[in-house]
Amino acid sequence: MNDCSYVQFDRTTIIFTNINKNMADDKEENMKKAFKLEDLDCAACAAKMEAAIAKLPGVKSCSINYMAQKMILEAEDAEFDSVVKASAKLIKEVEPDCTLVL
Repeated sequence: MNDCSYVQFDRTTIIFTNINKNMADDKEENMKKAFKLEDLDCAACAAKMEAAIAKLPGVKSCSINYMAQKMILEAEDAEFDSVVKASAKLIKEVEPDCTLVL
């Protein structure tokens, strides 16, 4: 049997199997936070930043909105502070005038 969830119909019973497969065991603690970006002047630079940050270890997702001057970062809780510092460094490498407001 694979790890997919399925529903089995019987004449008198509906059996839900494997719906919450080991949720307690597989649950990872993640933190998601929004940050303001100051002096982000280029949409292409924002895309480069987003791609580079998404590749950092521990990062689950990264979204940079050029128009809103905002970054939404989701990373493993245990590594969140180091991910934020590494993200700030990458942002400066891509666009030196841009600052991640902590």
